[in-house]
Amino acid sequence: MNVRTFVEFMADFDDDAEWSENDDLIKPGGYNILLNIIESLNSRGFELTEPIQHSHYGWETDITVDGATIWMLIQFVDPWLITTEPIRGIKDRIIGKKYEKQHASLLAHLDETLKSNEKFKDIRWLTEDEFNSDLDQKGHNVPIDPNF
Repeated sequence: MNVRTFVEFMADFDDDAEWSENDDLIKPGGYNILLNIIESLNSRGFELTEPIQHSHYGWETDITVDGATIWMLIQFVDPWLITTEPIRGIKDRIIGKKYEKQHASLLAHLDETLKSNEKFKDIRWLTEDEFNSDLDQKGHNVPIDPNF
């Protein structure tokens, strides 16, 4: 199965990053974008935690999907980038539980969320290997191959 868990996009939202007088980053941008995505996913029946700052460069939230918890991070790497990953405990790892269907469901709804809002443009889905590749990756139009 080819699941693309990285999505790059442009977003037409006000810059909400905060900087000190010395041009040090105090609060990363992307909070308003994530709130918009959270609102949309909530309306689709997903439960999301309040976003919290992730290190010095992004915002994260956890999403409950049919008994699984999926972690989501947004950060600006020019363009914006969202990554997702199922949170798996030791027991899940031992028994090989990967939460693929729940993850795929979330990615499909995230794709619909981005594509249904005119503030999001140039949406490109990539695998982690594609994102980390030195090659110029064009990305894909969908997060999951249709034959999943």
